[in-house]
Amino acid sequence: MMIDWGKPRAGAKVKRAQRRSFDRRRPYAAPHLVDRLIVMTAPLAAHTRPQERDMLFLLKSEKTGAVAVIPMGTLHKGVKRFIDRANARIAIWNRAAPERRREPLPDFAAAFLRGSAATRVYTASQGDLIAAQALLNHARIDTTERYVRGPEAERTQAQTIARAQALMIGWVMGETSPSETIPAPLPASVPFGHDCLNLLAGDRPGKLCSQLGACLRCPGLVIPLDTEHLARILQAIEALEAARLRLDPARWALIYAESHRILTGDILPDFPDELYEPARAIMATLPVLPVLE
Repeated sequence: MMIDWGKPRAGAKVKRAQRRSFDRRRPYAAPHLVDRLIVMTAPLAAHTRPQERDMLFLLKSEKTGAVAVIPMGTLHKGVKRFIDRANARIAIWNRAAPERRREPLPDFAAAFLRGSAATRVYTASQGDLIAAQALLNHARIDTTERYVRGPEAERTQAQTIARAQALMIGWVMGETSPSETIPAPLPASVPFGHDCLNLLAGDRPGKLCSQLGACLRCPGLVIPLDTEHLARILQAIEALEAARLRLDPARWALIYAESHRILTGDILPDFPDELYEPARAIMATLPVLPVLE
C-alpha cells in the first residue's frame, strides 16, 4: 500500500511519494488502520467537498453539521483528553498500589511521534542513522539528523564520534590506543561493513555528509580485499535480495537497486575466489543486519 500526504512545510503539496511496505499479518499494521478509517468515514465522504472525499481523516462538526478534514486544533484537544483520561487511571492505580507506581503520560503532540520513532530506532541500532533514515523515508541523511535527539541519542553520537576519532588517530599515527580508551565497537556507520574516514566531509563542511547512505557511489570509497569485508558484502547482498522479495518493487528499485548493482557487478568480482569459502564461514558470526524497509 502506498500512502501520499501533503506537508505544510512543503506548501501542503505531495512533493515526493512516501512509500513503505507493511506486513498485513499484524493486526495493527497501517493498512488495517487505513481500512478501518475508510469504513468509519464512508458515510461522511459523500457530504464533504469533492477535493476532500479521498481524505482519510474526516469529521462532522457538531455546531454546523459540515463535513471536512479534521482541524489540527481538534486533534490536539483529542490528544489532551486521551492524556487526561489515561493519567486519571494511572493516579487511581498509584493510590491503590504505590509499590508498583506507574509514571503518568507527558503532554505530547502528534508531530513529536515521528522524531520519537527516529530516535528510538537510532539508539536501538547503536547509532545507525541510515536505519532511521529508511524509517522516515528521507531523501537526505541530514534531514534525518535533525529528528534524532535526546540524552540517549547524544550519548550514542558521542560514542560513535569517539570511536571514529580513535580509529583515525591510530591509522594516522600508526599506533594502537589502549583498549580501555576506545568505546565498544558499534555497527558500521555506513552500509556493508566499511567505515567512513570522515563523516563530516562532503558538500557542507562541518556537518554530517548529506550523501551518507549512498556511500557505494562515493569516489573515495576503498574496500580492502580480505575475507572479513567479503563476508560483510555477501551478507549485505543477501539482505538486499531478501528485501527485493518482500518490498514494493518500486520502492526497492528506488532505494536499493543501485546499491545491489554496484555490490554484485562492480565490487564482488574484484575478490579472489579463494576468499569465498572462509568469508561464508565468517558470515555466520556477523551481527544480524537491520531489516530493510
